[in-house]
Amino acid sequence: MTKDGLILSRSEYAHLLEEIHRLQARITELTALRDDLVYHVCPALQAEYDEKIVSLERELMAANMYLHQMQRTIEILQAQMNRRQEPSMDEAEKQAKQENKEYEEDLHRKAEEARKFKEKWEESQWSKHDRQEREAGNKEKNNSKNKEQDGTDNGQSGQNGNTDGQGGEGSNTGQNGNTDKQKQDGASADASSGNSSGESRKDADGSSDPNEPSAGEKPGKEETTAQKIKRLYRKIVKRLHPDVHPNPTEHEKDLLNLAMKAFREGDLQQLERIWDELSGMDAPEDVFDDTPEGRKNLRELLEKLKDRLHLLELEIDHIKTGFPYKLKSFLEDPAAVEEKRRGIQSKIDNVREMNRQLEAYINELREKLRKGEAL
Repeated sequence: MTKDGLILSRSEYAHLLEEIHRLQARITELTALRDDLVYHVCPALQAEYDEKIVSLERELMAANMYLHQMQRTIEILQAQMNRRQEPSMDEAEKQAKQENKEYEEDLHRKAEEARKFKEKWEESQWSKHDRQEREAGNKEKNNSKNKEQDGTDNGQSGQNGNTDGQGGEGSNTGQNGNTDKQKQDGASADASSGNSSGESRKDADGSSDPNEPSAGEKPGKEETTAQKIKRLYRKIVKRLHPDVHPNPTEHEKDLLNLAMKAFREGDLQQLERIWDELSGMDAPEDVFDDTPEGRKNLRELLEKLKDRLHLLELEIDHIKTGFPYKLKSFLEDPAAVEEKRRGIQSKIDNVREMNRQLEAYINELREKLRKGEAL
């Protein structure tokens, strides 16, 4: 291989490593974001919505169920009289209560069936969307490979011509220009990915202090427990997650599972213990050499990371456009929440007033039956 070829190979090798580090940092960031959405943000939104809205909706449903039960009691009494039976309030109330219980159970069953159908439908749509995205990505990838192959063939022809006609100096100048451009592209990529890329390099050897504030925080500002948990979890993911570092050991898998559980449960002490253990371990190192085989492996890894990043972005988008995350803007608008609550409360008050009137009427009927008077 010529000297010029070696320069080009080193440039490709450095560029691949830079892109891989950038993608690993971005995957780490999105993995932590996805887990935060799944384990913390969405459950908190669901709980807040249940407290502010669903609790009132349950009251309305209970009031309507009671109204329906009393209406059925009166209907059953009327049916008894139509059949020229001795009207019995106890029998009418017992039958109405039993029907109401069966009706409520049927409502719950239908609601559960609807929920499962909705989940199944969303899953099928998600899988369909995922397949379409993958097919489009594979098609684009194949087109890119064909273009790269054509460009390589043309470049080799041009390089041979330059070597024969211009000598080594002109060729080196062109390749150094390519190297500079690749450095600029890598720098732009780092800038577009925010601080996460730089953070990844800082933490790669496990030397960062987990008690230091993150880059986006103001000096002197004390971290909350939630902020510490998120920051430590990101650090652990950088060291252990298979999307970032393939082929983890069984012990590393166990540590990651423990970290995920601790993150889910908000267990800061457990995360600190895991990070302390990782700080005493050797950081994982890339084992790809600057050889044709090593660069081939790097390119394959780069494509896998791109695919994983794309799927993570789709997954996060799916979470943010679905329930309960789509309630976020509504819950952040106190006026909208209060308006909805007032609307439900107004319905509750109306139904309860109807219930009071029906209760009074049924008590009158009960008293007449007790006295043996005609209804």
